[in-house]
Amino acid sequence: MKVGFVPLNLRSSIAYPEPRVLRKSRAVPLDRRAVQACPAVNGFERRIIEILAPFSLGLELVENKNGRFDLHVIENLTRVDLDVVNSVVTLMPRHTWRSENTPVIQIGLPHFFVCDDQVCFTQMPAWASEDAVELPGLFVGGGFPGHIWPRSLNLAFEWSKKDTIFSMRRSQPICYLMVETEKQKSISLVAAKNSPALVEYRMRFEDVVKFTSNSFDLMPDLIKYRPENLLSEF
Repeated sequence: MKVGFVPLNLRSSIAYPEPRVLRKSRAVPLDRRAVQACPAVNGFERRIIEILAPFSLGLELVENKNGRFDLHVIENLTRVDLDVVNSVVTLMPRHTWRSENTPVIQIGLPHFFVCDDQVCFTQMPAWASEDAVELPGLFVGGGFPGHIWPRSLNLAFEWSKKDTIFSMRRSQPICYLMVETEKQKSISLVAAKNSPALVEYRMRFEDVVKFTSNSFDLMPDLIKYRPENLLSEF
């Protein structure tokens, strides 16, 4: 089953590390009884897409005397211009947090994913990668129908360890996207085009969360406008 990854913005997209299937990052099994020779392990890891950090970034959470929070960029850990940081890093408004004392941060990811097979995408932390980005709090995950809603993705987390900085290096595993289908097929991850049909379809749900608190209610209406094919390979 093919899953395509598409850059949100074609400009400078060559700078972003491409996602990969987790299974492809593993070494050759040491023995036929080794962990990496287990069909259950391999079948599972063939359905997990490893999303890599788009650039190097260091952030510090600062609380002022009035209990308000702000983010400071740590220059020696950051290898991207400040205007890029400002465009993708968001300290969410307090009313959107799970707890009023635990800020939620979102970092926009540079690719979205598209599939023509019926599929569920589940975003989760990169718990099976030794060199994964360490978060100063809880990862905020979620799942959605990938064949209906090829939405943009964010890394979101609750910054509960306020004295701990956030740091990621370019190409570090930052999160996973698990691909689930009825028959649990293996996936082939391919570079895909942001075709005119895909652009038009995504326009129908872009920023829809600004209009409703439950975008899933709109899925039956959205699927009526879905072309038969959205995935167009390079």
